[in-house]
Amino acid sequence: MTSRHPNPATPKTVLAEALRELGIATSAEVTFASFPRLEEAAAGLAWHLTGHILYPMAPPRVSTLPLLHLCLKDAFEWMAYCMTRPEPDVRKVQTAFLAGLLRHAPELVHVEMVEGDVVWDPLNDEPMSEWLHMHPNTRFTMRETTLSDLSMSDRDIRMALLTRVFSTSGVASLDASITQILQPPDELHPSREFYGQ
Repeated sequence: MTSRHPNPATPKTVLAEALRELGIATSAEVTFASFPRLEEAAAGLAWHLTGHILYPMAPPRVSTLPLLHLCLKDAFEWMAYCMTRPEPDVRKVQTAFLAGLLRHAPELVHVEMVEGDVVWDPLNDEPMSEWLHMHPNTRFTMRETTLSDLSMSDRDIRMALLTRVFSTSGVASLDASITQILQPPDELHPSREFYGQ
């Protein structure tokens, strides 16, 4: 059933709430002032995922961490690590942020969002923010992956979400390495020394 009331949330308000919950709203504001395309990406993913989808864990373990929070946490940590590397530039920084942002995106195939007989398709349906407004009784469960799920590689899933966030033309205009975003090389992963280990 479609809600008769307009959705009061926006991509930026969903993102702002997640950043506040992570305790990085102020630093994120500074980053986005310098890199507006990164705010566009983060807000788009926030609108698509919401904070309602938890990072999937196999029973009996129970996750309490929203998948969106993990995506944002990695994005800012990967960008911060890139800034410590030799000769960081806009292209390298944006590549690192977006690669971190989409690192865990393929986990979506392990989560099922259902209301009655209607199942949310994360790669083809409207963003979860809009879905929840139309389907307020949605249930979130872990799901068994099937061979058809595995027909899409992690790279394919990241590309599908990247084009949902930016559109195909928007992706083409990004000053970033799409290849590295979709399949992050080891050099983008923060080192153990970066985390003080």
